[in-house]
Amino acid sequence: EPPPRPQPTCVPLPQAPPCAVDSAFPSLEAVLRQLNDPEAPTLFKLLEQQAAIEKKVRESEDNVVPEEYVPPEPVTEFQTARLFLSHFGYLNIGGDKKGGPPRLVALDDSLPGFSSALRRIDACGSRCAVTAHVFCVRAGQTTAAEIVANAGSC
Repeated sequence: EPPPRPQPTCVPLPQAPPCAVDSAFPSLEAVLRQLNDPEAPTLFKLLEQQAAIEKKVRESEDNVVPEEYVPPEPVTEFQTARLFLSHFGYLNIGGDKKGGPPRLVALDDSLPGFSSALRRIDACGSRCAVTAHVFCVRAGQTTAAEIVANAGSC
């Protein structure tokens, strides 16, 4: 059995000292007296009832022993589009640096220079992370939506 943990102690902050803004606005009672509102006593009664309810809730919360916080479960489901954008470098906290090489290069095997582009990728150093995504395209599929939909059917 592990040793008992000490109870967490939270020290409340001291009350803020009054300032000029506190006296700049009249109290609710003063405003209602100025307006001679006949509903004022009802409003004050409701406010007092609400204050009593909130005080009771606050007092009941003081007796509650705080529970130990537990981290959330790890995420196991990912959105495919976000995963691709993250791998391509389009989803990042720092943002893109201007003037750098393009982060996404599409290779088309029907264009000249395809094999040399593959050789350049193979020549990348071991410290360079290369992510390659291969899309399977069925006969007759021509739109991006049809091609990306293949990822869900695997």
